[in-house]
Amino acid sequence: MDSAKKLAKRMLKSLEIDDTGLLASVAHGMLTFPVSMYYLGHDFLDTANRNSNFDDRVRMANLLKRGMSVNQEVQRLVNAIINDFITKVNMDNVQGIAKNFTGVMAGKFIFAELTGIKLGAAISSRIMASFAAGLVIGSVMTIGAETSRAIYTARKLENQHPALYYKLRSMGDLDLFYFLVEDKVKPFLDACSMADINRNAFNEVCKYFFGGL
Repeated sequence: MDSAKKLAKRMLKSLEIDDTGLLASVAHGMLTFPVSMYYLGHDFLDTANRNSNFDDRVRMANLLKRGMSVNQEVQRLVNAIINDFITKVNMDNVQGIAKNFTGVMAGKFIFAELTGIKLGAAISSRIMASFAAGLVIGSVMTIGAETSRAIYTARKLENQHPALYYKLRSMGDLDLFYFLVEDKVKPFLDACSMADINRNAFNEVCKYFFGGL
């Protein structure tokens, strides 16, 4: 597992917004295309999970058929993960750190009241802004390659974080949208895992993260 400082850096990086515009979005799409094609090929060859994959495709079809807003559903997903992270944070320690850094987290966004709810909302909003900035229009849910990627990324989540997987699934099959923000929320999942193993190390992560390093 990452050191406390390295993990905090990963968490802070997930909040950064790429402001380089359309060119960055196109580049992002080009980089993710081979990954999607890998999952599509793996899906085709994975005969052992053919029935399970079919069931997940049905779940995906029903998810899209509901006509919901992808951004709103992803926001719910991110909120669930960040809220879990916040419940593990020692708020007394965080308040002291924030005061030392004049209330500025990551040097970019400010929160006036250091309560768990407001902290969670601030982090979630920053992740969503970062997610939207790197989004390639039209690539969110390309049926085919992206569906395969969604299925296998959700299955990986089930193996690594079963409680979260079933929670997201019970929220309306949101586990199938996890792949959209995996790189943004994974550091926070790693922090939650660290909290369960080594509380002192987790507190160190929080010190660096909320202190902006």
